[in-house]
Amino acid sequence: MLVLTRRIGQVIKIGDEVEIVLVGVQGEQARIGIRAPRRVAVVRGELVEEVTAENRAAAEAPEVLTRTRGESLGRPLKQGPRTADIPSAGASSRKAQSPGERRVSSTDTSS
Repeated sequence: MLVLTRRIGQVIKIGDEVEIVLVGVQGEQARIGIRAPRRVAVVRGELVEEVTAENRAAAEAPEVLTRTRGESLGRPLKQGPRTADIPSAGASSRKAQSPGERRVSSTDTSS
């Protein structure tokens, strides 16, 4: 591991495309800025470790039953009324009708 001492504003270059800048120091924390092309992934090490541990735990977990629409471990899912079936639903979100346009509802029997 290369260990460098830097002052605020000084730059560390990695290759031709990545720069690390010491932005500030407060107590035991150093603030750094990283300039890198978008194609270069820049991720905090502890975040990578956390995601890796979660993925490992999920892979080792017993198989979980998944459900498809309409099924929940062999029982049908309760389905609430559709928005179109509720008389007051959609009243506030109606679009203005253009001239000659006719709105047809599910209860409209005239054609």
